[in-house]
Amino acid sequence: MLAGVTSSSCVLDIGCGIGRTVQAAANVAAKVIGIDSNENFLKRAGVSLSDAISKGRVEVRKINADIEGLPFKDQEFDTVICQNVLECIGDKTAFVRECYRVLKSDGVFLLGHHDYGGVMLNSARPDLTRRIIASYADETQEWMASSDGEMGRKLPGFMRSTDFGTVTTETRHFVELSLSEGGFAREYCQSAIDAALRANLSQSEADAWVDDLAELDRRGAFYFGIPWIYVRATKQEG
Repeated sequence: MLAGVTSSSCVLDIGCGIGRTVQAAANVAAKVIGIDSNENFLKRAGVSLSDAISKGRVEVRKINADIEGLPFKDQEFDTVICQNVLECIGDKTAFVRECYRVLKSDGVFLLGHHDYGGVMLNSARPDLTRRIIASYADETQEWMASSDGEMGRKLPGFMRSTDFGTVTTETRHFVELSLSEGGFAREYCQSAIDAALRANLSQSEADAWVDDLAELDRRGAFYFGIPWIYVRATKQEG
């Protein structure tokens, strides 16, 4: 795991969602705490992680880190993981300082973000596709303090200005070649359509776009790609 989790690690996952990263960390770590502000996500996480929770190796808690900060002791965690959350945070610098505070000396902070403005979709309607992608990338949903569809590409530069200072970074391009049920691409496309409809895309335009993608999928010509940028930083004091 990129976060360097070991069998003795105490891990915090900020914005844990339905618990996928918590599960991956719990397969290795001694203790994992997942926090999120979305009660529905936490309920789903509680179901999928019920075995680990019953054994005391995992906790999931409702915490809005943007408002409440991180209600944990100084140097409590060996690893802090945060994925696709930073764009939603109002005071990003204060948030990262909190992550720094709760990390042990030499602890690892793994901060990642998809670059939603950089999504690539093969489409016979490129202008319409660009509108839909932009609608989703730029939308500030009701539970978000802010939004930034280009947060991914800004992540390395931002992190170099924080208390962590020295960071390593890498960009990975996630690709799917089908619109299969349960896949990331299908989930993304549905979310993008929903956002575009809220931004005044007509239903007929949405239907035409979906039909086009389905036809590309039938012909084996579907392509979806999204950049994932991460920074990995170690807390070095003094």
